[in-house]
Amino acid sequence: MYVCLSVCLSVCLSVCLSVCLSLLLLSLSLSLSLSLSLSPSVYKLPPNPIQLCVSAQSKEYCAFGHFNVTCQVDEVILIESAQYGRMHLGVCVKDNLGGYIGCAKDVRSILDEKCSGRRHCVVSVGAKELRDTSPCPTDVTWHLEAAYTCVKVLTSSGQQCQPGSDRHHPIVVRRPSGYMSSDVAVKTGYGSASCPWSIRVSRGQQIELFLLHFRGHATGLWDNVCISYGHAQERDKKQALTVCGDDIHQRARRLYKSDGNVLTVFLETEEDHHFLLHYEGMHYGCGLWWVSRG
Repeated sequence: MYVCLSVCLSVCLSVCLSVCLSLLLLSLSLSLSLSLSLSPSVYKLPPNPIQLCVSAQSKEYCAFGHFNVTCQVDEVILIESAQYGRMHLGVCVKDNLGGYIGCAKDVRSILDEKCSGRRHCVVSVGAKELRDTSPCPTDVTWHLEAAYTCVKVLTSSGQQCQPGSDRHHPIVVRRPSGYMSSDVAVKTGYGSASCPWSIRVSRGQQIELFLLHFRGHATGLWDNVCISYGHAQERDKKQALTVCGDDIHQRARRLYKSDGNVLTVFLETEEDHHFLLHYEGMHYGCGLWWVSRG
């Protein structure tokens, strides 16, 4: 009798597991079929296009000191965060005198205009632009707490061109992603109209352009105005497209998506106009997306 019950239970358990496995496989099959049937025309891009892989630690810069940063020759500064005031006890504030702890203002836009997109910058902690934010009572000292990253940008890589000439000498770039710097274009000519970047990603990919601009807070005067950051031209198109950043209230935003896998880009070269253009080689189709990381 005991043997009979054991056999029955074993058979029932086996049948149950078999049925569950079949239902699971059927569900996965239907889900995959549904995903592959989605039309590319309804595809929506992910919300956060630019995410840096390296995040710097915040550092305190005390009153009467300086925020002094120098990156490598193929890098530029990108301010990640900046607070001004008396944020907490630490290197600059040793005692909670008068209870003035926790008063601060976000000053990233100020440091952006002075430092981001450049290889080197020096900002006094007592600079007028910072003091004018008036984060705390004037009878206590204020300090700066900031975090930054040195971002690698495209350079000539030994390729020759003649900056300032009427002839175009495209600099071929075969990396799956990268940053183009206005600072490099101004100081070396690489990435300018004379020596544009010719970006080439894998066959079947498209190229997305993103903007990081450092103009600070914009006023309504510039709303809905095409502020040119450069020009982009595809291999099979005769006319270059002006790359506009019309919504300058956004620090980072998408600018353009190519049809093919080759895109020639040159940047505006105004000395007081610092920005980065970021590109990514991407695959699209069937409602699915992924980014090539090489």
